[in-house]
Amino acid sequence: MILAIIRADDSRATLDGLTHAGYRVTKVATEGAWLRKENATLLIGVQDNQVDHALKMLKRLAGKRTGKQMFQGDLAVGIPPEEVDVEIGGATVFVLDIGQFAQM
Repeated sequence: MILAIIRADDSRATLDGLTHAGYRVTKVATEGAWLRKENATLLIGVQDNQVDHALKMLKRLAGKRTGKQMFQGDLAVGIPPEEVDVEIGGATVFVLDIGQFAQM
């Protein structure tokens, strides 16, 4: 099983991509304690031979990347607003060895 904590904004595309690839995914809405950001925790059922592929998909769909964000500036001291590059996304991922699995 893969447990992946991703940005909530990335959850829909990540869920769609993983389920389209045949993975069983459960999403749990979570919140980070440090920055109080809304996250999504994904529980992804995989076979041992699928772990690498699923991790590559997670990196592609929810990994760190550069995006644009508006910096407000401070007109009072002559710093105009501008668009800046910021790092967004990213995932914290745990790969868990599950001893037993059953659907009831």
